[in-house]
Amino acid sequence: MYTLDLNDPDAKPRLMERDGPSDFVPHGISLLEEEQLLFVISHPSTGHTVEVFKIEENRLAHLRTITSELFIEPNDIVAFKPDTFYVSNFQNARDGIGLTVERYLGLPVTNIVQFADGQASIAVDGLVSANGVNISKDGSELYVAELLAQKMNTFQRDPATGKLGKRQRFSIGTAADNIDVGSDGDLYIATHPNLLAFAAHAENENATSPSQIIRINPSTHAQETVFMSIDGEFNGSSVGAFWEGNLLLGNVHDPQIMRCSL
Repeated sequence: MYTLDLNDPDAKPRLMERDGPSDFVPHGISLLEEEQLLFVISHPSTGHTVEVFKIEENRLAHLRTITSELFIEPNDIVAFKPDTFYVSNFQNARDGIGLTVERYLGLPVTNIVQFADGQASIAVDGLVSANGVNISKDGSELYVAELLAQKMNTFQRDPATGKLGKRQRFSIGTAADNIDVGSDGDLYIATHPNLLAFAAHAENENATSPSQIIRINPSTHAQETVFMSIDGEFNGSSVGAFWEGNLLLGNVHDPQIMRCSL
């Protein structure tokens, strides 16, 4: 895990000191800013976990490990209380022919898991390759991306209990990865406009995988592209985080991030 000083345009990422499990393979993360708690999906050899850390300057102090048989292939996480969060499962089959069929046919078999009161339960089912998950600034909506279906979902949400209600599902015309919520409430979504190229880049780092960041108004569904790279300058975008007029881009396979001014 790294930290980056956003107030210094010349700053470089710094590796954070950390205690906790030695078999730590981090993936999706979520920050509770006021509590300075960091939730991290990890894929150790023994199975999938959610690790919770307290941020102490340049150190992550490990608080607890959370496991559940419902964490089948956790991809992204969003926490909204110190003991409550949602996790997206990117696939339902664990391996083998079932996984091949699931992805090739784009089956609606993945889900969102809610963890609350020490228990995990399925909050949303019937999704196609559930990926990015996030909540609105006021906690009234949950956003979920379906990568292979190239669709976004908005669920009405009870901010107190986290229970989900009415659903809106709409097409975005590109394969959505992670979702960031801007200060104005707009969604900044990293996408893969060419999934075959993305798969090729996973096998060969020299192969080009176009990157695209789109901005969506969650109320009107109005959509625009705010970043595009098709020539290999930035491959396989996985996140576009908005901060004070800047866009911070991450990717799946390459060891770099990019900072752009909007």
